[in-house]
Amino acid sequence: MLKSKNIILFLLMLSFLQFYSAFAQSPSIEALYKKYNERLHDSVKLKIYRDLSVQYTSVDIPIKINYSRKYKKLAEKLNKPKNVIDADIDIGMAYVLTDVKDSAVFYFTKAIESAKNIDEYGLAGRAALNLGYVYERVSAFNFAVEKYNEALLFFKKVDYSRGLGQTYTNIGSIY
Repeated sequence: MLKSKNIILFLLMLSFLQFYSAFAQSPSIEALYKKYNERLHDSVKLKIYRDLSVQYTSVDIPIKINYSRKYKKLAEKLNKPKNVIDADIDIGMAYVLTDVKDSAVFYFTKAIESAKNIDEYGLAGRAALNLGYVYERVSAFNFAVEKYNEALLFFKKVDYSRGLGQTYTNIGSIY
């Protein structure tokens, strides 16, 4: 029962990870490769790297991490802190998927701090929610609830009902 509950939570987390594109159709990996070439403007490359990272989530995690890192590096070059935070969350999620939890904790913690520094509470909420999930997976339930409560505070600040709902669901699964 606990294993199926974790699988359901994990699937919910994956859908939450991609909340930004909930109403848009995602391009295929092949279409993204066709679009990409060296003469593209960096802002277009940034979007392609992000889209490739998202597309590889269910296909090939090491490639996902590679595109997330390219995305992060280019976002840093372009001075786009929100995109850097997105990349940290993507990398953290990739480490969750590969069971490298210490690296996931590092990237989610970094994303929370960076997001708080620029008042991006929606991103801070996403990172805190994911960090709570990591703690839940290792049965550190007190830490998980602490991070879920932190996520609730962030999501309330931006009135993000979907994030609030997901967080309450995760808290409920612990009890």
